[in-house]
Amino acid sequence: MGLVGRNRTEGDALESAQERRERWRSVYIIYFTMFQMSLGFSIVLTGVWPYLDK
Repeated sequence: MGLVGRNRTEGDALESAQERRERWRSVYIIYFTMFQMSLGFSIVLTGVWPYLDK
């Protein structure tokens, strides 16, 4: 029988609970880094805007 209708056990899972936590931790770090970069870009852009507006 294939995967349809078959219950998965912890040992048969595609990833362990530890791997899942590590994967989501990486996603949160990426989101936080993107937020910091966009915040820094907006701060720099507001300081440079008068010179770009000329």
